[in-house]
Amino acid sequence: MKSPGGSAANDIRKYCYRLLNRRDYTRAELYRKLIARGYPAQDIEVELLRLTDLGLLDDRRAAGVLLSHYEDSKNLGAFACKEELRARGVDREIIDELVFTDQRELEKALKVISKKTRHLKKFPIYVKLNKMRDLLSRKGFDNDTIAQAIKQYKEDEEQGQD
Repeated sequence: MKSPGGSAANDIRKYCYRLLNRRDYTRAELYRKLIARGYPAQDIEVELLRLTDLGLLDDRRAAGVLLSHYEDSKNLGAFACKEELRARGVDREIIDELVFTDQRELEKALKVISKKTRHLKKFPIYVKLNKMRDLLSRKGFDNDTIAQAIKQYKEDEEQGQD
């Protein structure tokens, strides 16, 4: 796509700068956006390489920002975070470098449960536990983390009743 009075490479550069001023993008995300606008693939590759060399395009940095968003804002578990990052075009090796600790996963699961319990007060305990288990599963937590979180919740409930 060539605009009057400018080259495709210049248009690509301007569009990339505009996008990268808003937030970090992965290389794959930026590539898809540029292809969708009709720019030539060869020109896109050249510009993406240039942006990477300048440090403006960094998949590791973008993955870190996205991971923080998924963990903190969306309260997603490790599995869901990894799937979201893959969908954004982050390489598997970069995803594998990210730290997903069992303790952090349990803390996130307990945070999700604590938010949900306010809405479940009227239900019997077995319904609460099933709803929590389903929610944690949908949020991408693994079975071990779910079991630990549910166990912790039950212990806390028993102490609260004593």
